[in-house]
Amino acid sequence: MSRATLARAARANFLAAVLCVSGGCLAPRPSPDQWMEFGYASPDATVRSFLTALAGDRPDLEYLCLSRDLKERTDGNLLGYLVFRDELKRQMPWLKAAARAEIVGVEPVGSGGRARVTARVDWMFWDESFVIEVVSDEFYEYWSGADLLEDGYGSFAPLERDGTVWFAAPALEEAELSDVTQARQGREWKIDSLLLPDS
Repeated sequence: MSRATLARAARANFLAAVLCVSGGCLAPRPSPDQWMEFGYASPDATVRSFLTALAGDRPDLEYLCLSRDLKERTDGNLLGYLVFRDELKRQMPWLKAAARAEIVGVEPVGSGGRARVTARVDWMFWDESFVIEVVSDEFYEYWSGADLLEDGYGSFAPLERDGTVWFAAPALEEAELSDVTQARQGREWKIDSLLLPDS
């Protein structure tokens, strides 16, 4: 093959790569199965959910993966997270490609309630490892049918007394107890630090 042909092939490959990156194919669109697995039951499940939301370009769902403390550190609302997210993208151009990452390890931190999830993306120009720290958040929710009445953060400490398990949550502030059709309380793993360098 001539040098001219090789040069044309190299230019074509480079152009295809640039078009791919600028066209938004850094991450594959999530499959229905990936969306169905969305949840926060374990450290790796939460990180996979975040990566799924990242691949689907759903910052609202990315925000739901964040811990109470991280939400407060990003001004406590979705708009604050969007500003934080844009800054991350400027600092880390491979952020969108991180949606292709594979989880390579989960390590508990301390006595419990915190873990470090190590992930790696190896695709095209990027070969990056990063760490996402997750923390166990305790929550409660009051529902009326499909409508969320009230929710918040509170201690999840079930008590057993006389053969019955009791759960305590803050009283309703605005809704009536008679409107409640479902109450949820528990612990979920949420992201507390995003995209730390692997160390």
